[in-house]
Amino acid sequence: MVVTISVYQGHQTEGFLDQVLLASVVVERWYMAPGVRRVPITDGKLTATLFLPSGPGPFPGLLDLWGGRGKLVEYRAALLASHGIASMALDYLTPQITKETGKMVDNDYFETAYRVLEQHPQILGSRIAMLGLSFGTSVTLGMAVYSQVVKMGRLQCPLLLVVGEDDQNWPAHESAMDMLRRLQNQEEIKPTKKAPLNTSLK
Repeated sequence: MVVTISVYQGHQTEGFLDQVLLASVVVERWYMAPGVRRVPITDGKLTATLFLPSGPGPFPGLLDLWGGRGKLVEYRAALLASHGIASMALDYLTPQITKETGKMVDNDYFETAYRVLEQHPQILGSRIAMLGLSFGTSVTLGMAVYSQVVKMGRLQCPLLLVVGEDDQNWPAHESAMDMLRRLQNQEEIKPTKKAPLNTSLK
């Protein structure tokens, strides 16, 4: 990835391209270390790319789920593979199967991706994680709760939920309350406090 960093006089909000450029530098950023292998996954219905660290392995594995912007985003998986974690970037909002059927994917899609990692000869099947960003976090939490294939560890520590109560984009508060209700049904974990945060942005 090539990024141009430019400095202009004063604080610019609009029209900065019309201003006199004070200084500029081009920065080249590499997400994939030498020796990392990029493997497109063409296994049946999956739209994914697997990044394998250099060396024979076996490596810990990770299923990388981005948020609601859709498409296949690979650079985080490549960066993780550069640090020794076999990572699969998974497109779950605009995969080929959705284009063909017009239907959104369900848990089977994520479980198939998990199994591909689990059964890969260079990946430790007992050490696979899921990493979700934004909407990908909801998918990850859903798999932790409902999937019989994805085995998640149980929480052994206090849990802090920080959510906005007036989210107009996503039912964040309702989701948090659902989590608290589930936790109250567990003997090991008891939520202790709910503290409202009263702030206004102007």
